[in-house]
Amino acid sequence: MKTIFYCLVTIAGLGALPCHAREADSPNIVVIISDDQAYHDFGFMGHLVIQTPHLDRLTDESLVFTLGYVTTALCNPSLASMLTGLYPHQHGYTGNDPVKGANRAEWINHFRSLHQMPRLLSEAGYLALHTGKYWQGNPERVSGFTDSMGDTLRHGSKASLDVGRNTMQPIYDFIENAQGEEKPLLVWYAPFRPHQPHTPPARLLNKYKDKTSDEGRAKYFAMVEWLDETCGELLQYLDDHDLRENTIVMYINDNGWPHGDSGYRGHKQSPWEQGIRTLIMVRWPGKVIPTRDEVNLACNLDIPVTALAAAGVPVPETMEGINLLDEAAVKERECVFIEDFAHDMTAPDKPAETLEARGVICGDWKLVEVYVKQVNTKPGTYLFNLKEDPKEKTNVAGGHPQKVEELKRRINEWWNPGSSGLTAPWVMHKIDNAMWNHNSLSPGDVNRDGHPDYAVIHEGPDTYTFILHPGGNGNVKAPWEKVAIGKGHNPEYSDFGDLDGDGFLDIVGVGGDRAGAKIFWGPDPSRVTDPAAWKDSGLLAESRDRGHFLYVRTRDLNRDGVPDIVIGGRVQGTHSLENMKGKRTAGIIWIEAPPAREDRRDPAKWVVHDIDCPFSEV
Repeated sequence: MKTIFYCLVTIAGLGALPCHAREADSPNIVVIISDDQAYHDFGFMGHLVIQTPHLDRLTDESLVFTLGYVTTALCNPSLASMLTGLYPHQHGYTGNDPVKGANRAEWINHFRSLHQMPRLLSEAGYLALHTGKYWQGNPERVSGFTDSMGDTLRHGSKASLDVGRNTMQPIYDFIENAQGEEKPLLVWYAPFRPHQPHTPPARLLNKYKDKTSDEGRAKYFAMVEWLDETCGELLQYLDDHDLRENTIVMYINDNGWPHGDSGYRGHKQSPWEQGIRTLIMVRWPGKVIPTRDEVNLACNLDIPVTALAAAGVPVPETMEGINLLDEAAVKERECVFIEDFAHDMTAPDKPAETLEARGVICGDWKLVEVYVKQVNTKPGTYLFNLKEDPKEKTNVAGGHPQKVEELKRRINEWWNPGSSGLTAPWVMHKIDNAMWNHNSLSPGDVNRDGHPDYAVIHEGPDTYTFILHPGGNGNVKAPWEKVAIGKGHNPEYSDFGDLDGDGFLDIVGVGGDRAGAKIFWGPDPSRVTDPAAWKDSGLLAESRDRGHFLYVRTRDLNRDGVPDIVIGGRVQGTHSLENMKGKRTAGIIWIEAPPAREDRRDPAKWVVHDIDCPFSEV
């Protein structure tokens, strides 16, 4: 096998930098995503029937990872991972549809708050076009594309799904416009192919009817070649407009398909090779030497990281993927993790409720823990040596107990939905004789990895305290670290938020006896480890009639990373809830932020709306 060439230059004192850092123009980026296509179903992979001449040529011009995987073998979760660089249990889309009675908007609102490749590129000056599959509503508002086919429903919209089936013109018009504006571009080409309905042109269907007696397979084979034709058209357009040299082309499947090469285990929405295995290609003429990497692991989480790195855009720390053009990062990766869920999902922050399997690929070994009965598969632990048994025919878990234990440990260290992230049994860390008050203890999982990142306690009238867990994104020393950010305030009813979606706590809204509402701002970027870096906003609103604030809530409605309003209820008189029963509240406080972002750290510029509720009762 050829030596893989990852184009890096070393600058003294700065370490390794991508070679594009010296180029005047940012590279264009084209991402091509096949929809429901099995790993082996290409001409260059030796398929005996399917012909893919254009993708065969792209392979000859690319760095190809043959050990490529998607972390979840289902359209929506897989595509969402390519946008965010996160596992489905992190970005919230574990399935295609909400369960009956759930609102898809809950997932969309959460997804919008995450770092996403299109938005990060557009903020760096790129024009970004979405075409094809998309499950999150509006690609521009939710993911930061600058151009799209408009709002989508399931799969996409009629206009977005027409691209690649009935026309390629929207892509060509977009490229022409980007060239006219002299801006770098991102084209997201995720056509509804070869996904069902399998409705290929008659000329292609007739071609494959002669090669198989199964008309269903003939239709699928024809759909694969039809996709290949449109890829060839797009690549030819780049050549015709002198865009080849400064354009990165990446290719990947979103998941597998059961009509692929015979004998392989699995299908779409399964953790087996026929479901999760994919080729991943990267073409960048003059920067990456074409070759096949048959040793190192790659996955769909790497798509946004590689694109951002190539464009010179900082990669958010929360992204789990690696830069596939970084030789050291590729070689250092030991494992790729996989997770399988039910088709329908219950809530973006409750991935474990629909979890059906977890797994890991490390070197030649693959271990899968199955929790729910699947087609031809009972719940249990499955271990395969993929080098010796690529079709996963023989479960050897019983003969390799140490390997099973090792790989299970790796899976649980990655994500253990049945654990808090603490060593069982739970251990209470008593900090400075703090007074623990059940009314003011609040845990949180800011980075949504299923583990608590921090807890908050009220220690009496003088101290407001964070306790951070090293397993989360607190970046603190083990076992836990106490961070007091405010004194002289009684924060009984508080709210905490990660407003900019970076996985770290940014803001604390506080309400307390006789004092009123306050905000504590985190540093930028926030890490909550340095108390001195946190800023006290000052008093935004005072309590009235010796009342105190209840259930303070901070909200960032326009998602610009700073709060827009603080809302709280104010109760007159005593703290005792028993004594307050049946008594009227003093009202609702709505504290409105000033329009200018830079003014929001000045409490004098906030506007307090005091709304009396004389008939409200506790």
